[in-house]
Amino acid sequence: MKNTNFELFKKDFKRDLLIQIVINMKHGKVGKTSSSELAREVLEIVREGQAPHQSDAGQARQVFERINKLAETHPEILDIFIKRGYEFDSREKDQRLEQISIYLTKGGDN
Repeated sequence: MKNTNFELFKKDFKRDLLIQIVINMKHGKVGKTSSSELAREVLEIVREGQAPHQSDAGQARQVFERINKLAETHPEILDIFIKRGYEFDSREKDQRLEQISIYLTKGGDN
């Protein structure tokens, strides 16, 4: 598995979601059935976002759209999605700025 910004997003999102599920179950906010259904749906979305023929950007877009749609029925994942999505976007921006800086420094020669 590649160690990319998108892979980091997926790992952090899954971890945060599982923590949130455990906390919600412990406090009686959600039941076992609802929690396992949510976890199963998220894992399915993340696994399907690993298509080898798609770029990271294409995979990320597909996963983000599906998580956003899932958040309509499971609003408890919205905070995690926003937090991890912001971090993903910030890392993408930093990587692009670094690429631009390298390009400008080398005068377009690679």
